Order: sequence, then structure tokens, then C-alpha cells
Amino acid sequence: KTLTKLDINYNGIRSAGAKYIAGALLTNNTLITLNISLNYFEATGAKYIAEVLLFNCTQTALNIRGNGFEIAGAKDMADALLVNKTITMLYMDRNRINSQGAKYLAKVLFKNTTLTTLSLDDNSIDTTGVRYIAAALLTNSTLTTLNLCCNNIDSVG
Repeated sequence: KTLTKLDINYNGIRSAGAKYIAGALLTNNTLITLNISLNYFEATGAKYIAEVLLFNCTQTALNIRGNGFEIAGAKDMADALLVNKTITMLYMDRNRINSQGAKYLAKVLFKNTTLTTLSLDDNSIDTTGVRYIAAALLTNSTLTTLNLCCNNIDSVG
């Protein structure tokens, strides 16, 4: 048997734990879904998980909600997604990435042709961030689901 789904959410995994998990995932060629949400591994942990995306060619779903990685983690994830060709569903809710993080992800949406679901709820994204994403959506033809609820978007956004 092979492991295809790993759910380790809400386990208190910090950046050191994320490093070990990422190391193991670098040699795994069967995992399809990883839920490592609500562990608060911050930007350092996000960097480790993003590095896996550079090499993994089987994983299609990643849930990294509530890990507090802010803008730096969003940048690392975006950089990895510019290379990764398998992730179709990404849940990055509650990481305080704000509009600068949204700008990094908008760059992904301009180029990435596999991502179909992107969830960014409760990330302190304001109207400026939504405009970055909206501009990318003008050319993106693969994203079918976008969640931006509970952000700081006003009526202009």
C-alpha cells in the first residue's frame, strides 16, 4: 500500500517539524493530498513545504491554512507554484498574507495552468490585493474556484 493522503492538521507542528515532514515528502512519490493546516509553523515552515512543491510531481491538493506565515511564506509558496505543475487545489486561508502576498499569488495566476481552486479567506487582503488578483484572472483560464471571504475588501474592490 502507498500513502496518498496525509492529514496532520492542528498538531502543534512548528517550523522544525515542517522541516522533517518536508524532508520525508521529498522522497514520496505517491502522496496526492496534504493537510498540514493549523500548525502555526510560520514563514520558515512554509519555506520547507514550498521546497517540496519544486520537486513533487504527484501532489494535487495542499491545505496550509492557519500557519501564520504572512508575506514571506506567501512569496515562497508563489515561487514554488510558478514551477509546480501538479497542484490543483490550494487552501491558504488565515495566514495574514495581506495585499503583498496576494500580489505574489497573482503572478502565479498569470502563468500557472493547473491551479483550479484557490482559497485565501481571512488574510487581511484589501482592495489593492483584490485588484492584483482580478487582473490575473483576466488571462487565467484554469481557476474555477476563488475564495476571498472575510478579507478587507471594500465596495470599490
